[in-house]
Amino acid sequence: NLLIDVQGGDVNNGQATIPRDGTYYVRVQPWNGDYNTEYRFRVTLAPPGSGQMETEANDQFSQADGLSFTLAGNQLSNRIYGLLDTDDGPGDYFGLGNIAAGTEVAAALDLPTSTTLTSYTLQLYRSSNAGTPVATSTDGPLTHLLQPGDEDTYYLRLTGTGLGMLAEYFINTSLTDTTPPTITSVSLPAEGVTLDFFGRSFSIGYSEDMLPETVNEPANFELLGSGGDGTFDDGNELIYALAPASYASGLSQGFTITDGPLLADDYRFTVTTNLRDKLNNNLAAPYVRTFSITDVAGYVSEDRDNDSFASADSLSLAPDLGAFDSSFVNSGISQSSAGSDPRDIVSADF
Repeated sequence: NLLIDVQGGDVNNGQATIPRDGTYYVRVQPWNGDYNTEYRFRVTLAPPGSGQMETEANDQFSQADGLSFTLAGNQLSNRIYGLLDTDDGPGDYFGLGNIAAGTEVAAALDLPTSTTLTSYTLQLYRSSNAGTPVATSTDGPLTHLLQPGDEDTYYLRLTGTGLGMLAEYFINTSLTDTTPPTITSVSLPAEGVTLDFFGRSFSIGYSEDMLPETVNEPANFELLGSGGDGTFDDGNELIYALAPASYASGLSQGFTITDGPLLADDYRFTVTTNLRDKLNNNLAAPYVRTFSITDVAGYVSEDRDNDSFASADSLSLAPDLGAFDSSFVNSGISQSSAGSDPRDIVSADF
């Protein structure tokens, strides 16, 4: 049974897990029929837990390997296994993700006794100034503490001398942070503002990468209408359902109001402290935004349940007159959301 197949190029690597005890073989054959001279290969056997394997080509920021971190307490850690071959002059690059102020980045090499690396350099870069490293260490551990204003996407770069088929290395990397994340933006109406219409979607900005399981949980976000009395927590509120867009990483996330639109009312949007960043820190306090929506004079506003003939919205501004009312020709305000609001139905009596 074939476990792994590595093809073409000067430097290639791959990884497989030995499924059971037995005898295993390596077969070498011409690649694409056009190579029939000298070749070299190296097979490395490593016990479980030896680390994530680097991939080629990861010799620039745009091709950096994303590190698969393990979370424990307020620290993310990773161990990666790699090789600086003769074609790895530019080095190996690794993506650390979006990191917030107050985070300490640490990286240290753990070299096998068989490695041919005679010297190495670790460098930390930020995306907004990729040409200049923010921290450098030669032949030793690298540590760097992000200060306020240093929030950015970060990369780790390894270069060295003594490159070759046996220039193997391990890098142990950790991110440590006890600073709570913050909500940097919410595209709902601004605090205290009154608008005459708002659609069904908005976004939230985060100060750093968040734990996906916390921001993908709808229960951690609440949008309430006051029920027309301008007060909250009196049992008269209208609850609006929110659907977070699937989040894996990044500094923003979209949301859909699935049972809108927002009627004329006062509103309160809350993000609970259950939200946590990728280093397991909760929001320090709930995020709260209040705003208001009012009717548009001379227009009929769509309500929340016009998805059937029985519950159709009347286009008339004076439906009790029982006669033709020319004002109904004014357009209804409507924004349909595919998958959540399949149709908007209106009625008009002559």
